[in-house]
Amino acid sequence: MAITRPEELVSPGGAFPGYAVPSRHVPKQLVRERQVASSLALQMALYYNAFYSALHAFIAILGIRYKMMAIGPGALGYYLMPLLFSVWAVVEIGRLLLGYAGNLRERVQHLAAFFFLTIFPQLFLVAASCVLQTPRWPLDSIAGGIQLAFLLFELVVGYFTVRRVIGIQTTRFRLDYQPAIPIVRPRRSTLHL
Repeated sequence: MAITRPEELVSPGGAFPGYAVPSRHVPKQLVRERQVASSLALQMALYYNAFYSALHAFIAILGIRYKMMAIGPGALGYYLMPLLFSVWAVVEIGRLLLGYAGNLRERVQHLAAFFFLTIFPQLFLVAASCVLQTPRWPLDSIAGGIQLAFLLFELVVGYFTVRRVIGIQTTRFRLDYQPAIPIVRPRRSTLHL
């Protein structure tokens, strides 16, 4: 479907509803004629990370429950492990939602928040939970390593996605709001005696 441009661009409504007001902005292109800025690689990583995060949370809850019974209430890990897991779980839900919505809707604000939540606190929390647990099991290291791999992959792909979305939205803004007739400014002439 091609977009036809009328002779005089008008926008209905405005200050006086019912009257056509001349507009100098070119009508926006249809959605299917625009370049898509979202990243398929980031979307796939977020999709699989959502399922793996649920599995990781289940493994972590069982491990923390068993470790708390084994080490007793006197140790530092007795209080630290549930606290780190709680912060990780709450932030992970928000981080995945921000990344999912920001990528699909091409929102720079959501993608930037997703990017920063991936760096801090998630990257540090997962690394700390892999290293700082007192009775360390191989399953903890494996599950944390997979989660770290997801985070690092999403960090790299998310960075390039944010840059691409910003570039495409800047181009769209310039095309949508560029004056229809270029303004020609007269040159200053200097008189030489």
